Amino acid sequence: MGRNFQKKRKRLGMKPKEGQHKPYKDIVKENEKYWNFYKAQNLIPEDEWDAFCDALRTDLPVSFRVQGCHK
Repeated sequence: MGRNFQKKRKRLGMKPKEGQHKPYKDIVKENEKYWNFYKAQNLIPEDEWDAFCDALRTDLPVSFRVQGCHK
Protein backbone atom coordinates (compact mmCIF):
# COMPACT_ATOMS: atom_id res chain seq x y z
CA MET A 1 0.00 0.00 0.00
CA GLY A 2 1.39 3.32 -1.00
CA ARG A 3 1.48 6.71 0.62
CA ASN A 4 -1.72 7.80 -1.07
CA PHE A 5 -3.66 5.01 0.62
CA GLN A 6 -2.43 6.18 4.01
CA LYS A 7 -3.55 9.74 3.25
CA LYS A 8 -6.95 8.49 2.12
CA ARG A 9 -7.29 6.47 5.31
CA LYS A 10 -6.69 9.59 7.42
CA ARG A 11 -9.04 11.69 5.30
CA LEU A 12 -11.89 9.16 5.53
CA GLY A 13 -11.31 8.44 9.20
CA MET A 14 -10.49 4.78 8.65
CA LYS A 15 -8.74 2.97 11.46
CA PRO A 16 -5.73 0.76 10.78
CA LYS A 17 -6.36 -2.99 10.91
CA GLU A 18 -4.75 -4.10 14.15
CA GLY A 19 -5.46 -7.24 16.10
CA GLN A 20 -7.72 -8.76 13.47
CA HIS A 21 -5.46 -11.74 12.85
CA LYS A 22 -6.98 -14.94 14.17
CA PRO A 23 -5.04 -18.12 14.87
CA TYR A 24 -5.52 -21.04 12.51
CA LYS A 25 -8.00 -23.70 13.54
CA ASP A 26 -6.70 -27.15 14.36
CA ILE A 27 -6.95 -29.50 11.40
CA VAL A 28 -8.87 -32.73 11.87
CA LYS A 29 -6.53 -35.45 10.64
CA GLU A 30 -9.06 -38.25 10.42
CA ASN A 31 -10.83 -39.10 7.17
CA GLU A 32 -12.21 -42.58 6.57
CA LYS A 33 -12.25 -42.20 2.77
CA TYR A 34 -8.60 -41.16 2.84
CA TRP A 35 -7.55 -44.25 4.81
CA ASN A 36 -9.69 -46.54 2.64
CA PHE A 37 -8.05 -45.13 -0.49
CA TYR A 38 -4.56 -45.94 0.79
CA LYS A 39 -5.60 -49.39 1.98
CA ALA A 40 -7.10 -50.18 -1.44
CA GLN A 41 -3.76 -49.33 -3.11
CA ASN A 42 -1.98 -52.12 -1.17
CA LEU A 43 1.16 -50.00 -0.97
CA ILE A 44 1.73 -50.42 2.75
CA PRO A 45 2.07 -53.84 4.43
CA GLU A 46 -0.45 -54.49 7.20
CA ASP A 47 2.24 -54.61 9.92
CA GLU A 48 3.45 -51.10 8.95
CA TRP A 49 -0.02 -49.56 8.57
CA ASP A 50 -0.17 -47.93 12.02
CA ALA A 51 3.28 -46.36 11.62
CA PHE A 52 2.25 -45.06 8.18
CA CYS A 53 -0.92 -43.47 9.58
CA ASP A 54 1.04 -41.87 12.42
CA ALA A 55 3.54 -40.44 9.93
CA LEU A 56 0.72 -38.87 7.90
CA ARG A 57 -0.78 -37.30 11.03
CA THR A 58 2.41 -35.50 12.07
CA ASP A 59 2.67 -31.78 11.43
CA LEU A 60 5.10 -30.58 8.79
CA PRO A 61 7.44 -27.66 9.47
CA VAL A 62 6.48 -24.30 8.08
CA SER A 63 8.99 -22.57 5.85
CA PHE A 64 9.07 -19.72 3.37
CA ARG A 65 11.57 -18.03 1.14
CA VAL A 66 12.25 -14.33 0.72
CA GLN A 67 13.97 -13.36 -2.50
CA GLY A 68 15.40 -9.99 -3.30
CA CYS A 69 14.88 -8.18 -6.54
CA HIS A 70 17.95 -8.11 -8.77
CA LYS A 71 18.18 -5.15 -11.11
